[in-house]
Amino acid sequence: MIRVCAGFLVGLSCLFWLENIQQSTGLLLISSVLVIVLFFLSNQRIKKIIPFVMGLLWGSAAVCVWLMTTPGLLSIPKTANIQGYVCSLPVKNNLSSHYGKPAKSIRLSFDFCVTKVEQQPLSFYQANKLRLSVYQANPEQIEKIMAGSFWQFYAKLKPIHGRLNPGGFDYEKWLVSEGFVGSGYVKTMLELPSNFSIKANLHALRQRIFSNLNQVIPASDSKGMILALAIGERGSISAEQWQAIKNSGTSHLLAISGLHIGIAAMWSYYFCLFIFSRLRFVIQIIPAQKIAEVVSLLGAISIALLSGFGYPAQRALIMLAVFLYTRWSGRHLSLANILAISVILITIMQPFAVLTVSFWLSVLAVVIIVFLLSYKQMMTKGAVKIKEWLRINWFLFVGLMPITWVVFDSVSVVGFLANLLLIPLTSFITTPLVYIGLLSLMLSHELASWLFYLVDKVIALTFQIQLVLSQTNN
Repeated sequence: MIRVCAGFLVGLSCLFWLENIQQSTGLLLISSVLVIVLFFLSNQRIKKIIPFVMGLLWGSAAVCVWLMTTPGLLSIPKTANIQGYVCSLPVKNNLSSHYGKPAKSIRLSFDFCVTKVEQQPLSFYQANKLRLSVYQANPEQIEKIMAGSFWQFYAKLKPIHGRLNPGGFDYEKWLVSEGFVGSGYVKTMLELPSNFSIKANLHALRQRIFSNLNQVIPASDSKGMILALAIGERGSISAEQWQAIKNSGTSHLLAISGLHIGIAAMWSYYFCLFIFSRLRFVIQIIPAQKIAEVVSLLGAISIALLSGFGYPAQRALIMLAVFLYTRWSGRHLSLANILAISVILITIMQPFAVLTVSFWLSVLAVVIIVFLLSYKQMMTKGAVKIKEWLRINWFLFVGLMPITWVVFDSVSVVGFLANLLLIPLTSFITTPLVYIGLLSLMLSHELASWLFYLVDKVIALTFQIQLVLSQTNN
């Protein structure tokens, strides 16, 4: 399965070089013929390239679909009336004026999911997400733009040029990998009545939670980092804080992805197991472990939805679902095979994930961990557990160092020590407190305020460690 996964990834990665519909269609036809021919060949050595050809087939098909569906919304720069709903939490940025004078205007950035262009509805299969900005001298004019709200905008739009060219600007590659069709800025706006939409309602719920959190989280320097941990909103973190976090090599602690989905699943599992293992009338019908596994998946899904259901969170959910399915089905697969199946499913569902650095870093990190665990099983004794923890972190640091150097042109030399200290702190204290605080919002704002006061103190301690380590790294 590992060989199949590797071949499929290599073939799929060829979409990097596809720049137009002619190239992608040609590769799609060639790979389709090759797959048919290879299936009928008896030579087993030649058949080993089937995963590679399947990757070519799927990659070229994904590019074809992308290039055929995106012109429905945007093919050339234009100014148009668009209708839809805000599908992210808006982020405000003060725009500095010339010569160091105070900012006089605000830029509001947000994702917008389009339903109509010039009164013409889009088909359900057409890509419809834009990255928009609003520039206003008066901040009160844009206060009504919230996640889940419906609007009609008269906006200047532009498509993602060179979207499949590896030599293009990184921001363009990021837009494609995140499912955007284009970007633009709003000239005039008109609020529309709300329509029934499950996706819009989920974004509106996230906006309400964000508003409630703003009321209960203490107004301190740590507030932006708490919001990032709670709902994946990182727009309130200052540039100085981001720089310190980046220099310490721990920026992944504030991005809701595999680590946080895993934490949510782990704590949901053990909490549920603790409760139901003591209810004998329940475990006589369904084993407590099965119930705990279902609850752990539901807990992970809840955190993913709360964070905006971004692609990193989706990838972590797929891995968790594959792992739980192997347990429910009674199939005993190795961690390496579970990883391989997960990666294949992820790239089938998100073929443009191969354009993102985060995908390759995540896969490489899991590969290193799987290799270490398969080389020597984790022991139960405390001293050996500590030794294994040190060993995994060291190999992760060394194994990821080359790719981080190539991609980011820098390496945090204190990253090993920072992760060694802060991952346990985040996993066993900070994140559980944040999740308990989120649940307490449904019961009492006073209780939530007290819990987030504790979170604020822990985050402040975490940031002080990051700040000291970042200064050491410099």
